[in-house]
Amino acid sequence: MSTQVEVRISSGLAQAFVADLERIRDRLPELAYCRAAHEEIKTRLRQSVALGQDFYESEAVNFNKAYFAKNYLKALLAVSYFRCRGLFADSAGLIDLGAGAGPATIAAVRAGLSSERVMIDSSHSQSDISSQLCTALSISSRPIRGDALQVIQAFPNATKLVSYWLCEQSSTGAELIRNVAGRSALFIDYPRYLDRVREALSHSHVIYSIDHRFHLPSALQRELNAKSIRVHSVAAVQRNAA
Repeated sequence: MSTQVEVRISSGLAQAFVADLERIRDRLPELAYCRAAHEEIKTRLRQSVALGQDFYESEAVNFNKAYFAKNYLKALLAVSYFRCRGLFADSAGLIDLGAGAGPATIAAVRAGLSSERVMIDSSHSQSDISSQLCTALSISSRPIRGDALQVIQAFPNATKLVSYWLCEQSSTGAELIRNVAGRSALFIDYPRYLDRVREALSHSHVIYSIDHRFHLPSALQRELNAKSIRVHSVAAVQRNAA
């Protein structure tokens, strides 16, 4: 079981993160993090979920104004943490399931993970936004619209990035988790689901965990209006993988 501790973010990661947010503000100002409207946007999104509306389509821009920056930073910290421990070095590609606007893919690129990247999402709006963001940040990736479980069959040895997609599925049983994980996977920011992930994969995969609260340097505090950010994630690597 991992222990939540507070650690500091490296200056290199902080600079890369801030530089990317500055590029987004410059090239896609409509998607820039909006501090003043943050709580209002979150409330509207929660209301959309409660009403059963497809806010990924109707509220895609507002969703990313509220959440993209923090989701990107959480993914950047998680991927970098596991990469520094030698994980995923031999990954045969990267598949981002339910990629949304692509914060996990962008984080993986910045952390040096894999040259072949595929982002899968069923939302037209989110896929369009991810393409705009990758273009603005000079990141090469291949967006695919469709059902994630069907698409991943063509990429059996790729590392799967799973940031928020699993929480939105009607079924979150062990078989789904095993099908998603494949040879290796990184489940990012799943406080409610990580125990289920560990249980489903403990016999077939080696499990690595992180539960850290990262102190934010002043530049990031200004960007995110927060003094720290918690990263709670699990990496899974298949035992005796060929």
